[in-house]
Amino acid sequence: MNERLIKIRKRRAGLVVKAGLQREAVADALAQWKRPVALIDGGVAVLRNLRAHPVLVGGVVAAAVVAGRKNIHLGKWLARGLSAWRFIASGGAGWLGR
Repeated sequence: MNERLIKIRKRRAGLVVKAGLQREAVADALAQWKRPVALIDGGVAVLRNLRAHPVLVGGVVAAAVVAGRKNIHLGKWLARGLSAWRFIASGGAGWLGR
């Protein structure tokens, strides 16, 4: 076989091994960022949801102000509101129109 082709194939084999090692190194370096990036992604999703529903945000703020002035424990009402929101958002309110 041509001496030049043998040299090229050996170089290619070495480069393939080197690329594999580099891929593993990059994967290891990025693995530590998986959880923080997921946390940031969740925060961005919450902010986008709040931005998409300004009336809801205003209602919660108004309820918190009223509850703060009247010394009402808001936790129970927030839990109920969250449950209702999840029910409506999941499409569960469709049976009400029947």
